[in-house]
Amino acid sequence: MRDSPLSPAGVVRVGGREIRRFVGGRALPEQRKETQLVFEVYEDGALIERIEARSLVGITGRAAMHRLLKLAGFSVRQEWGAMTGNRSGKETSC
Repeated sequence: MRDSPLSPAGVVRVGGREIRRFVGGRALPEQRKETQLVFEVYEDGALIERIEARSLVGITGRAAMHRLLKLAGFSVRQEWGAMTGNRSGKETSC
């Protein structure tokens, strides 16, 4: 997993305001990543608010997630795969 610079990730317009979202992150040791989210609120073209949040996330594979869920008493009944939005009731590579 590599570092990713803060990059535009969407714009929403609500009334006279525009909200811009940015996402970035950096790789950390032990299969972890720090994720950075920034929201900027503009009104009439002027920046009026900036919200920044950082969080730690774990990086895991599909098989490891299945094992963790099983250990916690859960079973996988269905999953989404291939990053296309297709539902699959069977094991498929993602």
